[in-house]
Amino acid sequence: MAAEALEDPEYLEALRGVPVILDPDLHWPGVRVDDNGSAIVGTVTRADYRDGAQIVEMTLHAPDAIRWIED
Repeated sequence: MAAEALEDPEYLEALRGVPVILDPDLHWPGVRVDDNGSAIVGTVTRADYRDGAQIVEMTLHAPDAIRWIED
């Protein structure tokens, strides 16, 4: 994806509310988050693009996901 697309304000706004998942099995074609609701560990609350990188703020509600990030 081109940098111009990643920094587009409408694209960044559309990321708000997207579920955060922690399940490698869901990253295969044809598998949807709805197939395993327990894989949803949080929500994207804000997205920004600065210094050539996309920055995503998320709220996590699953202790396993928080531990995974901390580790």
